[in-house]
Parts: sequence; C-alpha cells; structure tokens
Amino acid sequence: MYKKVIIIVLIIALLLVAFFAIKSLFKKKVTIKNIKSLHYSYSTGTMIYSKVMYDLEYQDDKYILKIKPDQVPDEETITVELDNNTVEKIEEALNDYSVSDWDGFSKSDLNVLDGNSFSFSISFDDDKRISASGYMMYPKNYREVKSLLESIFNSFLNE
Repeated sequence: MYKKVIIIVLIIALLLVAFFAIKSLFKKKVTIKNIKSLHYSYSTGTMIYSKVMYDLEYQDDKYILKIKPDQVPDEETITVELDNNTVEKIEEALNDYSVSDWDGFSKSDLNVLDGNSFSFSISFDDDKRISASGYMMYPKNYREVKSLLESIFNSFLNE
C-alpha cells in the first residue's frame, strides 16, 4: 500500500514537471524587433494632468519614445529616439517579468472610489497584441515592471 502511494505521488510530480516544462516552451517571448508599438500609462490621481504616459513606436527603422510625465500638460510631451542598448533593456525587462502573461488582465477594485489605474499594450508586426488594464488591481510583477520601465524611460527626462 505504501509503495503504491509513493508511485502515485511520483507520477503526479513527473506530470507536473512535464506540464510546466511544456508550458515554458510555448510561452510567448517579447522580441522588441517585432514590436510595432508599446503603450504604457497610469494615473496618479484625479487632478488635471495626473496621467503618466509612455508610447514607443517603431517608425522609419527607429524606435521613437514619447514621454508625458506626471503633472505636465499633454502638449509638453517629450519625444526621443532610443538607441539599441535601451531597446534591449526594455526587451529584457518585459521578458524577465513575463509581461506576455499579462495578456487579457482586466481587473478593477470597485470598492475604491479615488484610486489609480493603468493601461498596457504591445502591438506586434503579425497583428498580435498583449493588452492589460486595471484599477487598483495589478498583474503579477506589475510594480517591478513599472519601476524598471520608469527608470529606463525617465532617464531621458534629464537630458
């Protein structure tokens, strides 16, 4: 009886390992070279200009980033061209924290009346997308990704 239980537990463990190994093989990696655009924005309150926005687009063989900082009017959006090193940092951050798993995330905490929201999307060359949004609810690793992207993007504000 004891041997049967051990065998069953081992079989279940092997099946779980196989499942996660196969799942990781089919996990969608974000390849920056295939991205047409990346949009990330979030609110910081309900005051005027309380939205932070980052828009990255591939145009004319270049990556162009538009940054709209907090408490700055939309008309004062900053536009910069990104170098390859910066583009690789973005790709690494998106993959290190499995941003592709965010696709379809759309949750809101309706009990909070004056909270923060976010919107995130990536459009690829093959017309596929990753989209996520939330209000006071966030996907796994959201804070880490937010911090990394802000660090990368906001480095251009001081130039």
